[in-house]
Amino acid sequence: MTGQLFKVRSLPWQKKSIMAVRRALQQGKCAPSWLVVGSDGVGQYHFACHFAHILLCQASALSQKPCGLCQSCQLFETQNHPDFKLVEATESAQIKIETIREIGERVAQTAKQGGNKVVIIRDAEKMNASAANAFLKTLEEPPAHTYLILVSSRGQAILPTVRSRCQKIVIPSPSFSEALHWLVTQGVDEKTGKVLLSLAQGSPLKALEGKQKPERLNVRYELFKGLDRLSKQMVFPITLAKEWANLNLLWVFDWLELIVMDMVRCSYSVSESRLVNGDKVEQLKTFIQTPQTDKHFWFELLKKIQFAKDACKRTPGLDKLLFLENVLILWWRAHHSPKS
Repeated sequence: MTGQLFKVRSLPWQKKSIMAVRRALQQGKCAPSWLVVGSDGVGQYHFACHFAHILLCQASALSQKPCGLCQSCQLFETQNHPDFKLVEATESAQIKIETIREIGERVAQTAKQGGNKVVIIRDAEKMNASAANAFLKTLEEPPAHTYLILVSSRGQAILPTVRSRCQKIVIPSPSFSEALHWLVTQGVDEKTGKVLLSLAQGSPLKALEGKQKPERLNVRYELFKGLDRLSKQMVFPITLAKEWANLNLLWVFDWLELIVMDMVRCSYSVSESRLVNGDKVEQLKTFIQTPQTDKHFWFELLKKIQFAKDACKRTPGLDKLLFLENVLILWWRAHHSPKS
């Protein structure tokens, strides 16, 4: 988490959600426990931070946003607020019971700034069973002036008894045009923004991340270039796999999955606007123009890529290069082997 996020105001498509929690506060009906959900990359965590800022601000009782001037706001924006706690998964990708117990002890204390106490649990679905059960006690009997905000893009994976004790708020996904307009306000030119949004499947924050981390887009460039060479018999599968060995291979599998998914869509003449790699439509059509295979083959190749991707993510020690070689050999056969 960066300090910058604590200073950014709410996202445009979250206006109604912010108004809903503000209205609840003004009416004295603000629930002590909230579950903020939405599609990955629409800003649930961003919303939760803004909500926390409102709750901690000493001067925002009748405003739609924190004042940014009071001592509480200044402490929050510098990540030094004593009455705020952010909980994230550990390196084991879990939120453990020890962390939840620490939360219980912390919220039981008197607020240092004399106002509200706020806890955000990011990726709340990562609470293991023991942690989730321990958290129920805090949810059932929250101390006065304490707000617990759970954030997740996989709300259904959270223990039902935890979900049922939280006020749920769904962050909407913006329209393509709304997301594009926002990207332009963030300094992304419109043409690049359209490509980034397509690649991020409409997710504005993922699109912005793509702009800020060009190395991920560079991997896509290398893949299209390499697959074109492979289709034209300019390189052998094993050789190409070795060339890609220095790339982030998890990103390679991510892009391979999206590329083959688009090829399947192209084979069914799906509208270009529904393609993730819409700027590469001519190359995608070239890839599927092979008499040796049919649509079923690309579905099977997609399944193999997804299996390889999931296996490598679950088990870091697996030989990713071997999985990649197998996928590229199948691609080679699709373009160069006659039907048996």
